[in-house]
Amino acid sequence: MIQLVEKNDVPYTPAITLTIGLKTALSIIAEEGVDSFIARHKSDAEFVRESIKGMGLSLFSKSPSNAVTAVLVPEGTDGAKLISSLKAENVTLA
Repeated sequence: MIQLVEKNDVPYTPAITLTIGLKTALSIIAEEGVDSFIARHKSDAEFVRESIKGMGLSLFSKSPSNAVTAVLVPEGTDGAKLISSLKAENVTLA
């Protein structure tokens, strides 16, 4: 294995698309600046969380991440219908 690494080779098919995606993401961060990038994601996350609360939904976490916002489906609500109705409004949930 060490010999392969020294030759800049691997014994499997590398995840090229992940490497390209990482390079692109790091370029965006470098261009925008780390502090600005973090501030933008914090602002976007706060907007999403306030919008979720404005729809009468609750957040799953008491201290949510700025990368992912988990939402509780209200008791008696069909989660699949909730997701499809929000999708119709161009809101993507998983």
